[in-house]
Amino acid sequence: MVKRFTKGIYFSFIFIFFVCFRYFLILCSDDFFWAGDKGQYLLHHFFVGNSTFGGSGNGRYLGSILEIYSVRHLIVGMLAYGIFLTLLIYLIYKICGSNNISLILATLAILLIPTGIFTDVIAWNAAFVNYVPPMVTSLTFIWINKQGLKDNYGLDVFLLILMLCGQLFLESMTIYQFLMVAFMIILQKYVLKDKVSKYNYFAFVGSIIGTILMVINPSYHMISNSSYRQTSHSILQIMHNYVFQTHFYFLTFNFLLNVLIAILFIMILLSNKNIRFRKIIVTILIGYLVYFVGINKYIDYKTVSFLFIVNNLNKTIAYLDTFVMTSFWILVLILILYLLPKNLKGLAIFFQISGGITAGPYLIVASPLRVREYFGNYIFMVLVAILIANYAFHVTFRNTNFNLSKLNFISFILVGLVSTNLLLIMGINHNANSIRTSNEAWLNTNKTLTTHVPFRKYVKNLDILSGQTKFYYKNRSNMNFTQKILH
Repeated sequence: MVKRFTKGIYFSFIFIFFVCFRYFLILCSDDFFWAGDKGQYLLHHFFVGNSTFGGSGNGRYLGSILEIYSVRHLIVGMLAYGIFLTLLIYLIYKICGSNNISLILATLAILLIPTGIFTDVIAWNAAFVNYVPPMVTSLTFIWINKQGLKDNYGLDVFLLILMLCGQLFLESMTIYQFLMVAFMIILQKYVLKDKVSKYNYFAFVGSIIGTILMVINPSYHMISNSSYRQTSHSILQIMHNYVFQTHFYFLTFNFLLNVLIAILFIMILLSNKNIRFRKIIVTILIGYLVYFVGINKYIDYKTVSFLFIVNNLNKTIAYLDTFVMTSFWILVLILILYLLPKNLKGLAIFFQISGGITAGPYLIVASPLRVREYFGNYIFMVLVAILIANYAFHVTFRNTNFNLSKLNFISFILVGLVSTNLLLIMGINHNANSIRTSNEAWLNTNKTLTTHVPFRKYVKNLDILSGQTKFYYKNRSNMNFTQKILH
């Protein structure tokens, strides 16, 4: 009872943190599109738009509706951030064992998310509303099946509605969720040879209806010749993009995650002297750790544009990094099969495959290439890392007198410090943006902004000055604090 109460307080603080985070968030680019006349037009025309609207006319009905109302009404945006990010952390925590290690790592995985994904998803309302909610619906489905909940009418209807809604945010997640539900039914019926949970059939019906609703949107056909999004089925083009762009997004730039996984496997290997090739594997993993530090120091985002496009990188370095980072994740898969117990292997591999499926559709995209498209892959790799962490800590400290409660205390302090630091940075940026966008010389003339906020890495597009729009700030210039939140 006390433990449940403590966890309740913890998640309440998480919710409040992200509510405050959204209050300080600086809107940018597409946010103003949706807040303006074009967003209003699409809302009133069932999000059917021609090439004039770029990629904004599509079947992301719920994501677009949430975007419109969250940029026009701050309270909606604050609640959306609080609810969905708290649920995301909670579901990762529950799926990975409902223990303190899972809780701490799930929280830090969001707070310390790679810079590119942070600026392109968490710090951008327009991306957040499309990328985070379907991840929450996916993890909810996974958690319900992992728990093996008993069938009941309420759960059947809930999953039908949940999966239907989950299909109306993002195309890649629509594909993934359809395959995920179908896989679960096949797994129960043909592999486990068990009775298929009735709620999974309802979830499958919901996913089919949602998929149909998305793909019938005429906008996909209207913008098929648009220059905004181009695809390529050329193997050479796909490989070129992988080497010089996309592998950085879901492999190299996940520096902390890669380091954590390497260290965890070293812990597992050092805890068991009977593992074959133990010293060789540990040496290889240490080599990877040294490489991770070196390549991130070398790149250090200096060759990355405000859209996180990698520019002017030495070809030899690009090929080397592609080989090293790809081989690392192949090694991770091998070590999962080699070292993890049977009850964790299947789940870890499922998450790795899930990450690949969410990233897969973007490999054929020739342009635009964006780091946000690998958010789903990042979350699934976080799940893999936490499963490994739980086992690593178990085998490392099971025969020792080490008091894990002390480590937990230090970890919770770390979470407090990281979250406080992040909120201070967001607050400082918010204040600086309020000052520059309330300047009469900017609001009432054709002048452009001339100053950046202090911490540019915490703003979409690294705070590109052309990303701010005057009409939005003019409309809010005479509002007080309460009006800004409730308007």
